[in-house]
Amino acid sequence: SSGGCVLIAGIRGVVMRTCSQIVAFMRGLQFFSPKIGREYSMKDFSKDLKTIFQQAVIENKQILFFIEDHQLLHPQFMQYLNSLISSWEIPGLYTSEELEQLFAGLQDEFKTQYAHRHIFEYFKAKLKANMRIVLSLDYTHPSFLTYCASNPALYAKCGILWREQWSKNSMLNLCAKELDEVMGKVEHHSELYASSIILHNVCTKLGATPLKYFHFLANYKQIFALKINSQGDQSKRLTLGLTKLSEAEQMVEKLLIEVQKSQKELSQKQVEAHNAMEEITKAMTIASERKVDVEKLQKVLQIEEKKKKKKKKKK
Repeated sequence: SSGGCVLIAGIRGVVMRTCSQIVAFMRGLQFFSPKIGREYSMKDFSKDLKTIFQQAVIENKQILFFIEDHQLLHPQFMQYLNSLISSWEIPGLYTSEELEQLFAGLQDEFKTQYAHRHIFEYFKAKLKANMRIVLSLDYTHPSFLTYCASNPALYAKCGILWREQWSKNSMLNLCAKELDEVMGKVEHHSELYASSIILHNVCTKLGATPLKYFHFLANYKQIFALKINSQGDQSKRLTLGLTKLSEAEQMVEKLLIEVQKSQKELSQKQVEAHNAMEEITKAMTIASERKVDVEKLQKVLQIEEKKKKKKKKKK
C-alpha cells in the first residue's frame, strides 16, 4: 500500500531481494537499491536518497526502496531510515537552498490542493504516497538486535515478515527447476530431491542457509553433468571401437572369400600344370623312342651303305 514499510527478517539465501523485485514488477513500482562500493560513504547514501525523493515527489514515480544489512555501512544509514519510516522526513538531509529549489517544482501542484497548509507537509505526503520501503535484515547478524533496539520505527511502523527457511514445496520446485534438465530421465529422481531437502534440514544446525542449498544444487548439477558427459564419451569410444571391429570382421570375411576363390583358381592351375607336365613327359618319351628308332635306322643304313660299297669294289 502507499507509504508501506516492510521489515523482512530472515537468513541469507531466502531470495528476499528477488521476491521484492517480483513484487515491484507486479505492482508497477520502480525498484531501487543502493549500489555499494568500497568508497561508498554517507555522502553517497544521501545523494541516493535525494535521487529517489526527486523521482517520487517531483517526477511522480512509484518507487520501491530496498536495502539489506550489508548495505548499512555506517550507523547513520539506519538513523536516516528510522527517521524516514517514522515521519517521512530526514532532518538535515537538504540544505535550505536545496529545499527552495525542490519546493519550486511543487508550487503549481501545491496551489491546486487544500489538504496541506505547508508545502513541506505536501512534500512528505507525496513522498509517502509514492514510495515503499523494504528492509531485509539477517536476524543472525550481530547488529540485528542493536538495529531494532536503537531504531523503534523498525517494529513500530513496519510490517514484519519473519522468514527462516523455505517451505518444502518451494524447495522441491527449486530442485525440479535446477535438476530436471540433467536428471529428468533418471529413475526415482523425485526421491533424490526429497533426500536433498532432508540433508539440507540436517545441516541447518551447522549453519546451512537456503543460499547454501541453492549452491549445493548448482554444484550437484555440475558434477552430475560432468559424469554423464564422461560416460557419454566412454560410450562413444566403445561404439567407435565396436564399429572398427565390425569393419575388420567384414574385411576378414572378404579376404577369406578372395583367398578361397584364389585357392580354387590355384588348384585348377595346378591340375592344368600337372596335365601339361604329363603331356610333355609323354611327348618327350615318344621323342626319345623316335630318336632310338632313328639311330637304329641310321645304323642299318650305314651297314647297308657299307655292303653296297663292298659290292662295288668286287665288280
